[in-house]
Amino acid sequence: MSASEEFKTNVEECFEHYSLPGNSGLQEKEFAEFLAHLFTDYNETIDRALIRTQLFTQFDVDHDGKIDLIEFKNMWSKWVATVLQPKSAIVVVDVQNDFISGTLALGNCPAGEDPNRIIPVVNSLTKLPWRMVVYTYDWHPENHISFYENRKNRPVHHSSNVTAEEAKLQDTIRYLAPSLQSGFYEQILWPRHCL
Repeated sequence: MSASEEFKTNVEECFEHYSLPGNSGLQEKEFAEFLAHLFTDYNETIDRALIRTQLFTQFDVDHDGKIDLIEFKNMWSKWVATVLQPKSAIVVVDVQNDFISGTLALGNCPAGEDPNRIIPVVNSLTKLPWRMVVYTYDWHPENHISFYENRKNRPVHHSSNVTAEEAKLQDTIRYLAPSLQSGFYEQILWPRHCL
């Protein structure tokens, strides 16, 4: 049996299971029973009537007070299948040497956290059966405006609290930016990283 045939059979079997014999659709009561089985922590004693009614109304497209087989199939493909077989992904953001042991190592930040602790966590997470794994990395050209080493490469605005000569790492400097309404651009100065 193909996946689409199995899907069709499962939907129809599920629909038949919850609809009353001789009924051409699920009334709100049967829909509540379906929700209770779909979500194992669904609790009728908590006031979920509004949520149930909103869902029922959403999927009762022709507003005849019942969810017929066509509406049930639509609900199944757009919502239930996603609930039962979610697509999972992990995004690993900027886990790279400069933030672990390099010029911007987290261990040197005020919180003093050990950045090496993240490596086994990321390695173990990437072994899980994710549908998609995405890695991002920070990257800058050598002449990047945020680099402390480049602080003298641009004209400093007259309102800056520090001059290019006085500026230290992590100072905020104001560079001249005639195209901006304020006339300046504020930049925190970081060590050269992620080239």
